[in-house]
Amino acid sequence: MENQQRGVFKVYLVCVLGMVVGSFISPLIKLIIQTGVDAAVITFYRLLFVSVLVLPVLFSKWENREKVKAMTKTSWLQVIGYSMCKTFALIAWAEALNQGTSAFICNTLGNCTTIFVVVMAWVFLHEKPRPGPWWGWPSAWQASLSSVRMNWEAASAEAPWASPSL
Repeated sequence: MENQQRGVFKVYLVCVLGMVVGSFISPLIKLIIQTGVDAAVITFYRLLFVSVLVLPVLFSKWENREKVKAMTKTSWLQVIGYSMCKTFALIAWAEALNQGTSAFICNTLGNCTTIFVVVMAWVFLHEKPRPGPWWGWPSAWQASLSSVRMNWEAASAEAPWASPSL
């Protein structure tokens, strides 16, 4: 049981590390955009470098190579669909930074996607969370809505054209 807990701890540690490292991405991309680089170019090189870095890891083990060879047509279509969605999301995110949105707003809204992931996993994968986590939903929704409201107000102050015309 202790080994299993240690394994779960490592998974959470990697997730937190990814979150911390990921929080540096928006400010760095904002700096790159300020030098005049287009959002699509940033996204292209970001995906290219990730691919180049992942390839040695993917093909370093015989098991991984066999898994790639064993992929079905459906699996390949799902991977391609995921890749297209991820590419579109990254281009939209970089373009939002390009249009003047602050790095704070992009990261905060990006971190609110957890709620949509849970909902989409429930719809598409028929995953049903245990009853315990549902107790946190009211506070999660309230925090997310507060964050969106705060970001909307900040965006309206930064870019008056972004505010709603009532």
